[in-house]
Amino acid sequence: MAKSKISVGEDDDLAFLTSEERDLFKVTSLGSEAVDFLATTLGMHVRAYAVQEIYQAQNEFCNVDPADTEAVRKLQFRASVPAMFLAFLNEAIVNGEQAHNALIQREQENTNA
Repeated sequence: MAKSKISVGEDDDLAFLTSEERDLFKVTSLGSEAVDFLATTLGMHVRAYAVQEIYQAQNEFCNVDPADTEAVRKLQFRASVPAMFLAFLNEAIVNGEQAHNALIQREQENTNA
């Protein structure tokens, strides 16, 4: 996510923002934090672990007896938890990028007005 002059530090006054812009800023910030987290050693490790868990559950799913509903349910759950984690991070990043772009567009419109 590219930085813009929209980004402000914690101590800066956000009074100039409308409530909608404040919400967009919060979404942008969350997306940026998700990107930063995934760039850390812990973030990379947790992401790799989630992908590995999904892959292992899918492999075991191929060999499970389809009549064993309990085993099927357990494997579905085992794959869904890390998948939801990855989906949440992805959604935070995508929403953050969209919010960031919306703030840039507003800034450009205000500059051109």
